[in-house]
Amino acid sequence: MMTGRRPLAPESLDQQIPGMTLGPSPDPRLVETDIETAIGVALGRNTRLHDSHITATAGPEGLVTLTGSVGSHSMRREVEITCWTVPGVRELHNRLVVGRGH
Repeated sequence: MMTGRRPLAPESLDQQIPGMTLGPSPDPRLVETDIETAIGVALGRNTRLHDSHITATAGPEGLVTLTGSVGSHSMRREVEITCWTVPGVRELHNRLVVGRGH
């Protein structure tokens, strides 16, 4: 008996079953760029950080390095916490300097 559902196309199976990949793996540069963009969006929502100078560089396997400067230790920690909320971040090197450049 038909239920009105279409069978899943092979390309949609990897979206349905975690860890299953059909076809070529994604370009790691694309994933890194996506992480950097997502961090930029997340940090951009925080009006307290608008005067900060922050660069987030994503590397292989979810490694993110933060460089630049912020106005206080609490802002430095806030940036770090925000980055951990971004999917794909697996390791974080916080090299933000407090006070310089402000």
